[in-house]
Amino acid sequence: MPAAIDAADWMTGIIDKVLEFAPADRQARETATVAAGWQHEVYDAVGDSAAATHATEMIEALRV
Repeated sequence: MPAAIDAADWMTGIIDKVLEFAPADRQARETATVAAGWQHEVYDAVGDSAAATHATEMIEALRV
């Protein structure tokens, strides 16, 4: 579980960078949405509601 949490934390930085390009690139949005969904599942499984909420916010931002 610690490795999954570390990977999910690391993924946040990547998704944040993708958000800069996502409005112009449908595939980038789709990939980042899948990644954020995985993050949400990890954070929800370990009970980190703040991080899970942040993942949900990223998913919502990518839907724009």
